[in-house]
Amino acid sequence: MGATRRAPQSAEERATLKDELDAALWTFNRIQSEAGPTLRKDIGEAERFRMSYALDELRRATIRQRLSHRAGILRLMRHEIGQDDPPELTDRSRLYLDLMLCISAHVGALSDAGWTSALRWFERRLPALVAQITPKALAAEFERHRSEAGIFMAGTITSTRSPFHWGPRPGETATALQTTTAQLRAAGANRSGLTSVDPESRKQRDRKRKERQRREAGMKLQSERTKTAERKALAERLGCHPRTIQRHKEAGTLAEFVAGRNVAKVSTLLKTFTGDRFATPPLPDNDDQEEAPQPTVKSAA
Repeated sequence: MGATRRAPQSAEERATLKDELDAALWTFNRIQSEAGPTLRKDIGEAERFRMSYALDELRRATIRQRLSHRAGILRLMRHEIGQDDPPELTDRSRLYLDLMLCISAHVGALSDAGWTSALRWFERRLPALVAQITPKALAAEFERHRSEAGIFMAGTITSTRSPFHWGPRPGETATALQTTTAQLRAAGANRSGLTSVDPESRKQRDRKRKERQRREAGMKLQSERTKTAERKALAERLGCHPRTIQRHKEAGTLAEFVAGRNVAKVSTLLKTFTGDRFATPPLPDNDDQEEAPQPTVKSAA
């Protein structure tokens, strides 16, 4: 037999249940505030266990984000030095390596990946630097960073992603490396979650994105459309096709062509077409009319 459907609760029953729930929450909050360190710890562990699935999803998202940061720093390093595997250990390459090692230790604290996995990643991409520093020295630094990250996150993990973060943030990385937006784009690291010391505002990014979309759709720049209008206006004045004007302009014979059509308009037309179109006054409609001669008064004989 199927389950019987319960009748809807009355307003009085819902009010009673709400009062009981409020009383239970008030009691729980009072117990939590008056509890000692041990009981508060047990309550915190129970809350974390209740939200274990959500915390696991946040932890995985943080791992993906940090791996993206590490890959972006590697691209920046290769772009700046100009080599995929720098042969010499300098202060600059050491700074890059320390940042990537710190992020690798953070990933190790968030997952089951240990030093073996991190060493494999470094040996595939930077074998020369790893050989100069030696894997043993790098392993000691890795374990120190991972221990610090584990201690930090053990007492701060709640229901948000921020407590999972440890180590250099994107802003701190940009300050340490003095990374600019142009460098990020040139290295292909602008989609790795990193930032720069001169980030573009959201308004600037939107304007560039819309401009790029207009170019891809085949739209011309405003300056090109204005030049087209000026070319048509000049062609109408001279009685020819706009392509004729464009052909003479590209060949550098526009002045001679205009002079051959109408010598009186050469100066004004060329200023309108090739000069500053915003500062040059428009060509008057009756510019082809010569100034009427002033009447002379004959003296009486």
